[in-house]
Parts: sequence; C-alpha cells; structure tokens
Amino acid sequence: MPLLPRILIAALFLFASGALHAEMDGHGLLKFQSEAEAFNADQASANRYRAGFFYGYINGVLDALNNRSVCFSDCRCELETLISKHYQLHPEDLDKPAGPVLSRLFEQHYPCKTQ
Repeated sequence: MPLLPRILIAALFLFASGALHAEMDGHGLLKFQSEAEAFNADQASANRYRAGFFYGYINGVLDALNNRSVCFSDCRCELETLISKHYQLHPEDLDKPAGPVLSRLFEQHYPCKTQ
C-alpha cells in the first residue's frame, strides 16, 4: 500500500480514538511527576521527555494564573509535594482534567492578597 493512504488511515484511527484531543488527567500527571522525581534523583532510567513535560505543564498552568489569581512571595519549591498530596487526599480528581484541578489547588494555596 502506498505511503499516503497508510498515513491517512493512521490519522483516522488516532482521531477516532480521541488521542488527538485527549487532555492530561491526574493519572497521567502523576506518571509524569514520577519521571520528574526519577530524573531529579539522577536515575538513568528516567524518561527526560516525561520529566520535562511535567514541569512544562505545571509552568503553563502557573503562567496562566500568575499575578491574576495566584501570587507567590518566594519559592515554588513545594509544588510537587502539594500536587501529590492533593491527589492522595482527593482520588476522585484523578479522572478529571489536570488543568482545572491544579488551577483550583494553586488558587487555594497561593491566593493574591487583596489591597
């Protein structure tokens, strides 16, 4: 079979499976977080792509909220712990899109002070 029809068929299967518009949920985010922790611990088996994706995802959420509804006075050091603890305490959020869950979490823990 020529290459173009094979590409079109593959694209059709991806579209039909929902992979093109799937959103990161809590399960996926925690998998990527474990890769980030492994990378930070200098484990050779750590997946650098997933570790980078985790930090990029978190930074994207923070960039969208920073100085609007979320304000940091200093270090963001505890974000990883905050995220993992939240999902441990609220397993019902694991199946939800991670972006809105993280937005609410960060807004609760790092609110901007009203003047």
